[in-house]
Formats: sequence, C-alpha cells, structure tokens
Amino acid sequence: MKHLVKQFLLVAVSITLIGASINLFLAPHHIAAGGVTGIGILAEQALGIPIAMTVLVLNVIMLILAFIFLGRAVFVRSFLGSLLLPLSLAVIPEVMLAQDRLLSVIFGSMIFAIGVAILYRIEASSGGTTIPPLILKKYFNLNTSLGLFLVDSIIVIFNIFIFGVEEFLFAILSLILVAIIMNYLETGLKKRKAVMIMSDHKIEEIKEGLLEEMGRGVTVFNVSGGYSGSEKTMLMVVLETREYQTILKVINSLDKKAFVIAYTVSEVHGLGFSYHTIE
Repeated sequence: MKHLVKQFLLVAVSITLIGASINLFLAPHHIAAGGVTGIGILAEQALGIPIAMTVLVLNVIMLILAFIFLGRAVFVRSFLGSLLLPLSLAVIPEVMLAQDRLLSVIFGSMIFAIGVAILYRIEASSGGTTIPPLILKKYFNLNTSLGLFLVDSIIVIFNIFIFGVEEFLFAILSLILVAIIMNYLETGLKKRKAVMIMSDHKIEEIKEGLLEEMGRGVTVFNVSGGYSGSEKTMLMVVLETREYQTILKVINSLDKKAFVIAYTVSEVHGLGFSYHTIE
C-alpha cells in the first residue's frame, strides 16, 4: 500500500508538471511540440475546443488501443496518467506566465522533460502518442524512438498551417530541448569522474597519497604495455567532479610524468559506491 501511494504521488507530481508546462508556457505562445497536448493546442486554435477535452478524448482512444493491441500491463501503466493529464490541464489555468516566447519555450520544455522523466523512472506513462509507437514496434518491429519521432514530427509540421513558420521553429526547438534534458536525466544525476593513473616509479606513493589526502578508495589493476609487454600497475579512483583538480595536484606533487586518463561516468552505485568518502 505504501508503495502504491508513493507511485500515485509521483505520477500526480509529474502530470502536474506536464500540465503546468503546457498551460503556463507553451500553449499561451502557440507552441505545439508533439504529443496529444500538441494536438490539443492545435485543436484549440483551429476549432476552439479546450485542450483538456481534446487530450481526454485522444487518451481514452489510446487506452482502448493499448488494451486491445498491447495487453493489460501497458493499459494499467498508462491508465492513471492518461486520466490525470486532462484533469491537470483543466485545473491549471492557461496563463502567459512569461511574455518572452524564447524564455517560455526553454522553461516550458525543461518542466515538461522533468515530468516525463519522472514517469519513465517509475515505468508509468501519460498515454497519448506514446501508445502508437509501441503498437508499431510490436507488429511492424519499428523502433519506438523512431515511431515517436514520426508521430511528433507530423504534429509539429501542423504548426506551419495553424500558427505559422515561427511557431513551427519554436516547436522544433522545444522538441530538441526536451530530448536533451531527458537524455541527461535518464543517464543519471549522480555523474562522477573516474580517473585512471599509471606511473613508472611512484605508483605506490600515489596510491598512498590518494588514500590519505583524498579519502577515496582506490582500485588496483595489473596491466601490460601493448608495445613493450612490460607489466605495470594502474590505479582507478572515482570522485566528485569538483575534486578532480585536487587529485591532479596530489599526483603531480609525486610524479609529474604520471599518465592520467579521466572520464565522466553517468552514475555510481553499489559495492560501496553509494557514494561516501572513506571514514
């Protein structure tokens, strides 16, 4: 029961964010950036139908299609979000919060992406145009990302006929921003630096220096040179990005010729990496 309540609250929060992004930022500036909400924005301008009504009708149709073609599991995951989204759009007033269109597109897209990312994290859905790509994947083996791109592209193109070229370009910008932000959120917010270190003569001193000065655990690898075939020791340490310059100072103070490779890892967890300094 506790888990279900938590899931419901997360879905409610994410749907509220999506509704706010549409009614407070995108819809007032006539930016229809895909999805059933994009169709709703287009329908409101062309036919005078409220966005919430259009989204409700389309989501109900998509739920029926999901139940018929995709089965009960997808239907259940999409049911709550599909009904809460039109409710959110009906409750949140359509107000132009920011007069600047570019600013509205940026913040609207950010809030929208956060809402959708929360849904993806808990394997939920707001229904709508996420359903057809799943059907195309199941019956025609079409990649879901490509299917969603095609559906959203068709909706975005209609901006040209309903609103104009400028709104069409802003809709494309919104799609790009949402994709970038969601990719960042989905690959993890716990980004760290992984640093690989090799030294010909000071590897033990560097290891001790990292353990003492940085308070970080060190992993030791036995490696061999591809050209010389000589056996060497390589160290790996995972740390906060802000600590990178400090670790370089430690290494350079012991061996200025040490070979260092640093790269960004998207997330660190498990095996003691949950992620605390050494006590």
